[in-house]
Amino acid sequence: MSTLDPRIMELLEQVLSASMSIDDACMRHPDLAAELRRRFESTNSLETQLNEVFPSVVEAHHENTLRRHVGTLPDIPGYMIENVVGAGGMGVVYLARHIRLNRPVAIKMLLAGGYASQQDRERFKREAEAIAAICHPNVVQVFDAGECDGHPYYVMEYIEGGTLAQKLDGHPRSSRSAAADVATLARAVHAAHACGVMHRDLKPGNILVTADGALKVADFGLARRSNDMGAMTHIATWGAWMGTPCYMAPEQASGAARDFAPMSDIYSLGTILYELLTGRPPLRGENAAETLRQVMTQDPVPPQRLNPSTSRDVQTICMKCLQKDPLRRYGSAADLADDLDRFLRGDAIHARPVGVLERSVKWCRRKPAVATGVALATVLLCVLIAVGVWWQHAEESRRTRQLIRQEGARSAIAATLPLAENLRKGEQWADAAGLLSTARAQLIEAASPALESQLEDAEKSLELARELDRIRRSFPDSAESGYTYFPARDAYHEAFERVGIGRNVAFTQAVERVGQSPLRDVLLPALDYAAFTEVFSGDNTERVRLLSLAREVDADSWQRRFRDPAAWKDLTTLQQLVRDARDAEKSPSVHQLVIIALCLSNLGDNHAALQILQDAQVDNPSDFWLNIEMGNALNRAGRGGEAVQYFRTAVALRPTHYVALTALGTTLVRNDMSEAAIAPLRRAIAIEPGYKTSWQNLLMALTNLERWDDAHQASRDALRALPDAPELASSGDWIDLRRARLLAERGEWALAANLYACVVAGHYRDDGEVWFELACARLLRGDVEGYKTTCRAMLTRTELPALRGFLVARACTLSPLSRDELRRAAEIGSAELESAAQLSWLLTVQGAVAYRMGDAQTASAKFEHSIAVAPTEDGAPTNWCWLALARSQQGDAAGAASALQTAVTWFANHPSKPDAIHLHDWLEAIIMVREANRSIGSDSTK
Repeated sequence: MSTLDPRIMELLEQVLSASMSIDDACMRHPDLAAELRRRFESTNSLETQLNEVFPSVVEAHHENTLRRHVGTLPDIPGYMIENVVGAGGMGVVYLARHIRLNRPVAIKMLLAGGYASQQDRERFKREAEAIAAICHPNVVQVFDAGECDGHPYYVMEYIEGGTLAQKLDGHPRSSRSAAADVATLARAVHAAHACGVMHRDLKPGNILVTADGALKVADFGLARRSNDMGAMTHIATWGAWMGTPCYMAPEQASGAARDFAPMSDIYSLGTILYELLTGRPPLRGENAAETLRQVMTQDPVPPQRLNPSTSRDVQTICMKCLQKDPLRRYGSAADLADDLDRFLRGDAIHARPVGVLERSVKWCRRKPAVATGVALATVLLCVLIAVGVWWQHAEESRRTRQLIRQEGARSAIAATLPLAENLRKGEQWADAAGLLSTARAQLIEAASPALESQLEDAEKSLELARELDRIRRSFPDSAESGYTYFPARDAYHEAFERVGIGRNVAFTQAVERVGQSPLRDVLLPALDYAAFTEVFSGDNTERVRLLSLAREVDADSWQRRFRDPAAWKDLTTLQQLVRDARDAEKSPSVHQLVIIALCLSNLGDNHAALQILQDAQVDNPSDFWLNIEMGNALNRAGRGGEAVQYFRTAVALRPTHYVALTALGTTLVRNDMSEAAIAPLRRAIAIEPGYKTSWQNLLMALTNLERWDDAHQASRDALRALPDAPELASSGDWIDLRRARLLAERGEWALAANLYACVVAGHYRDDGEVWFELACARLLRGDVEGYKTTCRAMLTRTELPALRGFLVARACTLSPLSRDELRRAAEIGSAELESAAQLSWLLTVQGAVAYRMGDAQTASAKFEHSIAVAPTEDGAPTNWCWLALARSQQGDAAGAASALQTAVTWFANHPSKPDAIHLHDWLEAIIMVREANRSIGSDSTK
């Protein structure tokens, strides 16, 4: 289900760990070269950005593979691990010592261990089994295998002399030395073939050299066994090419070698012999794709042209190994070794039996005088014949050369088309486009309308497939309101119109075109994605048409059930689809799973949605859309701390997606990680200053950290970027209000009162809660006149809905006012105070009004009723203070002292404002306990 080839991540890790260059990493997988180079450059560019946003994540991601394992050597029973001698994307090789036998060994271990895919574990197992099956002195031997802490490993002999490629280093060898070395290797390869093992990646880099110069075949990572049908199936899903282009047989390069074919290894032995003779491989293009094309269509230059000292017999043996047709090579590796031995002994080789010409040459050497006469006569005769026929054959020669060039161009184009199609299916867009461009340059020479038509079809198919892939990777896109799918929806409509399956095309005709299209494999998922974008447009007719079109073409049972338009709105059907997904004949794509999860979430089953997203994410950790929805689902489940890692992954995949950056910053703010939130939020603003959600959460993070100056500067910047955004117009006053409330919680009344006064003069002029807090702050700082001024201002603003009548009444009872003002406050708050008389906080305000009006008996009843309704609520200490005052007014000194003592005890247990209590209750409680202390005058409660 993954949309990212796992080999890309393996090769990228090798390059990033500095274990090899990009060219060396792609020698085995040339089809990945362009994508690997693009991702390597993207990674280097991304590293700088990520260091700014969250450097700890980048450092952890790019830690050198070799460095990770030098300091953490495994503990394998029976072996003493000494150091790391090599590491790659799949495994690491340790130099160890077998304790009991006291000898050095090499231990290869699979790095991913328990997290490795089944594919990697099977490949690792096959490599060990392939080597162990062969018993030959020139094949690296396996001594042991096992598992350590979930990491499979196997033990093999340690070869300290390096590789043949290192020894050769571009310098040719003598014909006899080269023949002797390849004869040794051929016998080892024949032993492997006899055991049913085909190496498939023979090259100088996989030939180890012992200290005494002996050669040993190693690295059976791509080996295939004659009875390993499972491996064959697995490799078939990877693609056509397995091996290194320069040393790969033509049938491997074209993808035709799917069975056990030992003659492919004979070709590779020929390439090794060629490089020993000349110092370079037989064929090598400017890039991997060009090398593959040469391997399939061109013959190598004979070794004598590059190294004149090469023996003709050895050249003949070498060129026989390099025949394009496998049947024209040696029948076995043993036959190759025998022919090389004949050369070394001075016998006639079988690859070139002595013919008439050679026998004639030997006769000429025995009778030079007669031979000279015959030669002169022959030369004279040839000159006369040549002069006689030259004029007749001149035009014919020209036409022949033209035909040869034409046929060569046609053959090259014909060979390019299937190779480009394979690259297209592997999503290697740049390589496929490059091959087609090269083929188009040969059209004039080929002069073939049929090939020109085929090439145009291939170019159109590549362009459409590339466009559909771009659309799929684009959503969810960024927008002012957050994520959007509408650009993708419009792009799909345009693409479907071009391919002839748009909404104006007859349904039966569209079905026929999709079913017969060479792009059927990309059109079917595109119809799914396009249908999903219609969910947000509200065009149910088009959604039904797209899903029905895909259902008619794809007969798979699970896929047809998924594409039932009604299924997306039925909770039971979706849940059954999830249960049946693992057993489906054709595995659902990751985007189909995301679609199901979003539909489940829309139907209220966020738990099931989260489960399917988690399962899909295990196999597709690098899918942007999947990581975004995982973060959203976890936030909906109240698991914001876990959501952070998925938003971070999404940002790493799309560093310029400002909505994803904002989602990361917002989640960090909401989970008390405001310091970490600032960098991604500022990065989002730098990309898109017009996205107000980024500004709002940046202000929240800065005020959480009490960075008031920075917050005000950010507020001014936000207003410049979004001068018409009403949500940001009051941001400066909002910052001061947050600061005022924090100061009030800390008891810094003077500063708090000044800030409250500023905000009620600005954007909070009609906010009753802020007016109430201003009244409290002024009263607590000892500014009684300022408090009265505040209350009178509230009494004159009763036409403002946000002021709320009960808040006016509550503020005016905090300290004595005139009876007229109290009566006015009571009238303003009466409607709200009487609407829900059983609420504890309304009972408290009613009691406070009665107390200030001199009705202590009614006040006591209200306070006692409020305490009875909510004895442990936030307002409890306030009620006890009020009750103490009311009882004192009634002459109940003991009751007053008891009530006050209860309040004082509560304050002793809560020296600072607890999170559970509302700020208003906290401020009122402090005011009332002060008044009760002054009024009752009990020393025991001071």
